[in-house]
Amino acid sequence: MSAEDYFQGGKTEFNNEFQRQMENGIYIVRRVEEVVRLEESNLGSANAAQGTNQQDYGDQVKTVFTVKKIFDDTGQPQHKEKSFKKFGISLTSARVTDVDPNTEFKNACAYVKRQRQIAPLPANNVSKRKNNF
Repeated sequence: MSAEDYFQGGKTEFNNEFQRQMENGIYIVRRVEEVVRLEESNLGSANAAQGTNQQDYGDQVKTVFTVKKIFDDTGQPQHKEKSFKKFGISLTSARVTDVDPNTEFKNACAYVKRQRQIAPLPANNVSKRKNNF
């Protein structure tokens, strides 16, 4: 789960996953490279050196990396052994409170929010768009 997912309503899911991992051990995961097809076509570039029809050059795919859990034969996620269990410590409850993202993440979220507010404005309404900055 990304930080953006967490702050957009995924807090409960995150807390549940966190508690499960604290109780049963951290999930064994694998980083997977995937090629994803883009739904929207790439826009052309203002760089004249790159040709006149940039859409002709793009293959409309991008590479993303995702983290996937490793599952056992029964379909249950595999866990690493808990290190604190060796000392006779057992966990009965886990809760995440007071999450405060760093400034860089807050700025990125504010930028995305601002872009979403600007995007729906019609092209003929340029004066309103300029006033938002």
